[in-house]
Amino acid sequence: MPMRTKGCRSQHEPGRQAAGGPRRAAMAGREVQGVPGMELFRRWRALWLATLVCVIAFGVLAPASERLHAQDPPPNNPATGTLTITGTPRVGEVLWVDFSAIADADGIENAEFQLQINFDDDISTPEDSFLRAVGFVTHYEVRPDDAGLHVGFRLSFDDDADNYENFEYVWTSVVVAVVPAPPEDLTASLTNTGDLNLSWTAPSWDLTTSDADGVGDGGSDITGYKVQWKLASGSWTNAADVTEETVTGTTYAITGLNANSTYNMRVLAVNAVGDGAPSTEVTVSGSNVNVGPVVSGDGLPQLAETNRPPRVTTYTASDPESDSISWSLSGPDRNAFTITGGELTFKVPKNFENPEDANGNNTYEIVVMASDGSNVVGRKVTVIMWDIDEAPVITGPSTVRYDPLGTTPVAVYRATDPEGATVSWGALGGSDAAAFEFNNGALRFLQPPDLENPADADRDNVYDVTVKASAPNPGSVATGSRPTGTLDVTITVAARPVLPPVIIGGGGGGGGPSGPTPSEADFEWAVEHDIEELVEVNDWPSGVWSDGKTLWILDNPNG
Repeated sequence: MPMRTKGCRSQHEPGRQAAGGPRRAAMAGREVQGVPGMELFRRWRALWLATLVCVIAFGVLAPASERLHAQDPPPNNPATGTLTITGTPRVGEVLWVDFSAIADADGIENAEFQLQINFDDDISTPEDSFLRAVGFVTHYEVRPDDAGLHVGFRLSFDDDADNYENFEYVWTSVVVAVVPAPPEDLTASLTNTGDLNLSWTAPSWDLTTSDADGVGDGGSDITGYKVQWKLASGSWTNAADVTEETVTGTTYAITGLNANSTYNMRVLAVNAVGDGAPSTEVTVSGSNVNVGPVVSGDGLPQLAETNRPPRVTTYTASDPESDSISWSLSGPDRNAFTITGGELTFKVPKNFENPEDANGNNTYEIVVMASDGSNVVGRKVTVIMWDIDEAPVITGPSTVRYDPLGTTPVAVYRATDPEGATVSWGALGGSDAAAFEFNNGALRFLQPPDLENPADADRDNVYDVTVKASAPNPGSVATGSRPTGTLDVTITVAARPVLPPVIIGGGGGGGGPSGPTPSEADFEWAVEHDIEELVEVNDWPSGVWSDGKTLWILDNPNG
């Protein structure tokens, strides 16, 4: 049945009665209430047909670019080629990335390249690598902390067909370290003592440079610095003109410069690879500075103990301005010494066995100070005292008065060795040694002395002998013959005074007879003689004595 619109029907069938009996009449009768059902169907069908016509027409007439969404995407043509890395993998060098071998059939005219840069010490396990840079770059400058690592480059991009392309990493060989860059910010200041203080900073790493000046430590830790200086008239290429010192810090003090000269200074950094380039030079002139004196002399003098104040050593001082020099001492042991005109001397003799230094170890520490009136310069000095094998020390009376009727030893002597060795007694010396015997320190007459017939060399009852003792060397510094200790002794033989008999301090209330009282000198002689016998021969004092005619009794037998 041909499609007709509502308008057509209104124009060609106005007021037409529905045919077909009562159903038609009934349907026709509902038009007063709304649109008839058949009319609704016709309208829906017309709308559907119109939509179909529009779709077909668009598919035929629209351009191909507007119909792509209705088609399957075209297949991807993978990119081909590889990156090329040029340059040496060494600290401070630049590695260039060449993309010219990359091709893509889908086009790369509008592609946006991204370059990933990775680092790894073992490229067999790339999962340990770490990413440093992502972006569109064409080169990379190798840094000091890259030393010992491989550098890897990987390219990725979206081609003109919107396909994502991602290449494998291209790795360099291991980055090698280089010598460090020059130290920076070298400054010099001259003090009024003639010292030149230098300071500098460690070399830095700088991306903006294109040579060794920007490599920092070169990829290897700096182990020290070489400080070099010379007279301005000298040459760096002449080793004889250059003075060099190696230090680990970033400061150094140069001493002993000539006040009227001009100097050049520079510093080089050192690592395991070698010496770096020198820093910028600085020039310093000391013509307006009073330079302190330079002290010369033994810094570690050694001497043996002695029984007299020993001269230790002599120091000298030279002053660039020829100023007069005055000397002084400082340090913990300065009070043990004097210094005059540079000559250092102990104030008193020193005994190794009784050290007097601050540490008690026979090592005396001082500072010898020289002043030119403007500057004071010190030299640290350590004086070492050595032991020697000293002779034994003999103790006992050197003068003795002996009673010819006595039976006790003339005197008893003791000897001690300063080094603690065992002492041996030697043979007696002196002009009258033959009249005595000497055994274990006890001195005795061989025959009782006879006042009427003296046996001494001078025949005057005065006997002269020398007591001797020695000890073995315990291994001290000084060697040679055994030192012997001696003591000269004079023995005077004299009878005790003869006085009338008397009882001293008879006590006891009976009164009783009494005689003349002995003189005070006689009484003291008797008491002292008995006490000496007690002390020297370990014998009890008698408390009495007799001259064969008179019996003397002491009131206090113990003296």
